Amino acid sequence: MKLEKLTIQNFMRVPAADIDLGASKLHVFCGSNEAGKSTVSEAIRFALLGDTPRVKLKKDYTQLLTEGGKKGTVALVADGSPISRDVATGKASQDMLANMDASTQTALRLALGAQAFTDLPVDQRRTMLFDVVGLSMTPEEVGKRLKAREIDEAVIKAITPLLRASVDAAQKYCTDQVKQFRANWQAITGEPFGELKAKGWEAPAPAKSPAVAKVKDPAAAQTALNEAEEAANTQAKLVGSLEEGLKLRRQYDVELQRLAAFVEGKPAIEAELEKTRAAIATALADIDQHQEMIARTQQASKVYHCPECNTSLKMNPTGDDLDIAKPDEGDFSDTVSIEDRQQGIRVATKAMTDLRAAEKRDVARLDAVAKSAELTASINEKRAPLATEEKLAAAEEKLTAMRAKIATDKELLREVGAYLQGVKVAEGKTKQAAEAFALWGKWGLAADALAPDGIPAEILSEALDKVNHRLVTSAALAGWEAPIIRDDMEIVRQSDSGSEQLYSMLSVSAKWRATAVIAEVIATMAGMKLLVLDGWDVLDMTGRTQFLKWLRILASDSFDTIITAATLKGSPTEKPAIKEFAVHWVEQGVVS
Repeated sequence: MKLEKLTIQNFMRVPAADIDLGASKLHVFCGSNEAGKSTVSEAIRFALLGDTPRVKLKKDYTQLLTEGGKKGTVALVADGSPISRDVATGKASQDMLANMDASTQTALRLALGAQAFTDLPVDQRRTMLFDVVGLSMTPEEVGKRLKAREIDEAVIKAITPLLRASVDAAQKYCTDQVKQFRANWQAITGEPFGELKAKGWEAPAPAKSPAVAKVKDPAAAQTALNEAEEAANTQAKLVGSLEEGLKLRRQYDVELQRLAAFVEGKPAIEAELEKTRAAIATALADIDQHQEMIARTQQASKVYHCPECNTSLKMNPTGDDLDIAKPDEGDFSDTVSIEDRQQGIRVATKAMTDLRAAEKRDVARLDAVAKSAELTASINEKRAPLATEEKLAAAEEKLTAMRAKIATDKELLREVGAYLQGVKVAEGKTKQAAEAFALWGKWGLAADALAPDGIPAEILSEALDKVNHRLVTSAALAGWEAPIIRDDMEIVRQSDSGSEQLYSMLSVSAKWRATAVIAEVIATMAGMKLLVLDGWDVLDMTGRTQFLKWLRILASDSFDTIITAATLKGSPTEKPAIKEFAVHWVEQGVVS
């Protein structure tokens, strides 16, 4: 960046100044302490960046106004473009930073103040170095390096969107995944995580009992159990059938008992029938006798004796003539009257009615007994094949035994199933744990690869090789020991013997030389072609000579504008003579 003109009005110690910067590449602003030298370099920074290390908040920018001044401006012409910035507000007529990316702006800040690099956080130092050497942590570049390290492609695909944000974001995600899969492994196994243990971890299989061990073929055992259950079902149906048969047999037995009792009464019925029939015969005989006696009595009354011939005559059956009667027919005489005989017939006849009814009942009873015998035979025929108590008991005993064996076999198969399920669960846990461990490893490799000492360090190392080579070269031009930036972004000074000394342990002048060389190298590599170095009066005479020679080499090689400031002896009329430098004397805020 070529600075051509700087105009200051009421900025800090300089109330007014109009400085031509285009006449020379090299400028030195000198004067006594608090003369306003640093104000000039800070005015350039303020014009370009809109900020100043002297005031943190823009609302306090009025403190930048020269004492007594109400308004102030800093105007600068850089690369042919004018920029004017209001001192009290920090507002500019043209924002030169608008078209600069963040890394270029950071490099510009470093070019305007060498101490800026040591003030940067480590990650910003790293980012700046990536940018100035043309290396980047793009997703494509990181992805290519991840593949070269044989990181799992699925992991690379998952973190690629995060790489677009930053490597740190992707590395944090990988670390979170490592923690997650470690936690998953512990949740699966119920054990503390350890890499050696987790690598070959297997879930303990359940213990196999001797009974389970005998079951060589669970499927065949299950088939046998199914067949046994079918056989038991058939046996249960048989038992049910036998129970029904026994129930019917018992019903038949009750009926047979009833019939047997009925048949057993046959002799009594026969005796009673015989008695009844004897009584009937007696009654019939009585009736016949009564009737005969009545008939004889009546017949005797119908015989007539002829007085002439002494012949006995009787009326013929038709009643229209007389027949000869036997001699004794008219002589019969009954001791019992006809009325008594008729009464006897009535009594006997009545008794006959009851006796005939009794006879009929007895005959019917005997018929029933005969039928009962036939029914008994029929029932016995039907009863014979029906189940007996013994047969049912034997069938029930067999069914009980079958069911007991089935229950035992079922319990055994349940144990077998539980064992196999336990084996399956153990195998599943082993597989899940292995998967969790594998993912832990894959994400762990990615996390390690993206860690600061991984791919970023790898890329940074490539960047640092270039930067440190330039630092050594630049320091050699001045005859100084070179500052080196290590992988951890720590700055050290390297001696000719190769020993290193931390930046924090260096003297003030050594630190100044280190920061000056770093600012030059980064400004050059970033293409700034602008360098502002203040305070080189900390150097001794040899150091100053080396410094000025170094700046002349830089100006002749790659820089458009180099601004320096130092406390030197002189006056506005007798300025120090420095070869190839435009010397500007600053005294009480006046630049000449």
